Amino acid sequence: MKLGMVLVLFILLVIVASLFYSPLKRESGVNLEDNNLTILATKGFNVYNKSELHPFLIRAASFDGDYASTPDPLHIIRPGASYHFEVDRYYFFVSNAYVTYDLLDMNGTRFGEARLRMKVDTHVASTTVLSLNTTIYFPVGIENGGSYFNFINK
Repeated sequence: MKLGMVLVLFILLVIVASLFYSPLKRESGVNLEDNNLTILATKGFNVYNKSELHPFLIRAASFDGDYASTPDPLHIIRPGASYHFEVDRYYFFVSNAYVTYDLLDMNGTRFGEARLRMKVDTHVASTTVLSLNTTIYFPVGIENGGSYFNFINK
């Protein structure tokens, strides 16, 4: 009975220690800035341009939120391409990152915009399309899942 209790306590110690130290990176996962003891990690999100029948361009317009590093402000996602974001993941806290994209036809004329939210709640990632507005009819839609957005033709 005592051996079982010692084994359970040892396993709990290993789990707790792994939260604070990553042997693969040889660094602590604890953020000590401003005396803040928040454990940090990141979660990846992808934006895909899957427009084929009526191809269009997706141009970054603005960013806001908890990005692990500043996204490239000038990126354009061409048909068949994608862009990857890393969003901060705080244990026991929710982090959000927002991006606004201009939608352009293949001649570079703006015909709309989309605003997207990437959210990480401890270990669960989610995506939300906050808005999709077009100034002219263009067959555009957005599919989204846990960590991706697919811009498609409707």
